Amino acid sequence: MCAVNWTMLLEYLKVVFSWPPMAVVITLFAVFKFKAAIDDLLSRIVSGKILGQEIHAAPPKDAPQGSVNAPDVLVPPVPDFVAPVGVGVALRDEPAVNEPHPPAEEPLPPELVNDPHARAAIAYVRENPAQTVIEYKKVMTALSSERLYVRIFGTQISVLVFLSSRNGGPVSAPALSAYHEEYQRLSDNMEYSFESYMDFLVGAGAVEKVEAAVPQYRMTPFGVEFLAYIRAQYPIAWMQRAF
Repeated sequence: MCAVNWTMLLEYLKVVFSWPPMAVVITLFAVFKFKAAIDDLLSRIVSGKILGQEIHAAPPKDAPQGSVNAPDVLVPPVPDFVAPVGVGVALRDEPAVNEPHPPAEEPLPPELVNDPHARAAIAYVRENPAQTVIEYKKVMTALSSERLYVRIFGTQISVLVFLSSRNGGPVSAPALSAYHEEYQRLSDNMEYSFESYMDFLVGAGAVEKVEAAVPQYRMTPFGVEFLAYIRAQYPIAWMQRAF
């Protein structure tokens, strides 16, 4: 059995794990792993220089905005509770008739255990349910509005402004096509279809599509809230969005 030359072995390992060989391995792995994304990026390069200079790429043609989810339902559905026969159910705000002592303090979930203000906040919510829902709705509207605002195009905001002037009435797709044509003119993107352009607003919850012989669109309550939000938060910038 031959002896291992540890000095030579360490030298070999040092060479294998030195930066140039590892760079080749990492590069090959990245190319294999992200081949589709790299191909897409290379196809969208419009200008740039190698070796330290900036490279500019156009946005994807088919979905330049990505997608934005509609706001969550404010109150999720709760399955109806049916009490077993013969078992009484005490109302939330009324103590049970046969209850000799006040109920024990309910345990807090792990997220609130170390919060010294948690029980006071829970008590406030119980005493002020309507106001709590109002404040929660404001926060959720702001969050959803910010998510939409960073992706929406200027011409799509114009679509919302026009729909809001109809006071909830539907507008046919041909009547809205002028906004999409203006987007195409400004962006030079002829591959982003009118359907995808409007589906972005539908998916974000700002517009509702009315199925008919000729598709129609109308504003949703969130669309109205979104316009009010960006007008208040961005008094000038909301009218200056690109495309």
